[in-house]
Amino acid sequence: MPTVLCLDDFTCALGKTANVLREHGYVTLAGDDNSAAVDVAAHSHLDAILLNCRREEDNTGLVAALRMLQPHAAIVMFSGLCAVPCRHLALADACVQKGATTATLLPLLRAVLCQSRYGLCRSVAA
Repeated sequence: MPTVLCLDDFTCALGKTANVLREHGYVTLAGDDNSAAVDVAAHSHLDAILLNCRREEDNTGLVAALRMLQPHAAIVMFSGLCAVPCRHLALADACVQKGATTATLLPLLRAVLCQSRYGLCRSVAA
């Protein structure tokens, strides 16, 4: 079963996403704190990381740290804005609107996981 780290500063949304992924066979690790996310990435094998691109001010440093610790993990960024800011598009393997339905999120996650297994990640758009 693939392991996905879910990061969001909105606990309610985080719990909902983690539960949906668990219901569909994913092992989920969830958090709302950047330093805890780095710690999880340093000590766990992750297949994918799903994170809010608007966490705090700018999470480019967080994404860089996660990429160094988990170079083979696919990164899917989401945003509550109408579109993911351009500066974040280059960081992600895929982007999705925050609150995307299960019908949107699950196929996207399967696609990036498949691509990351075969070294093809960069980039899938939702």
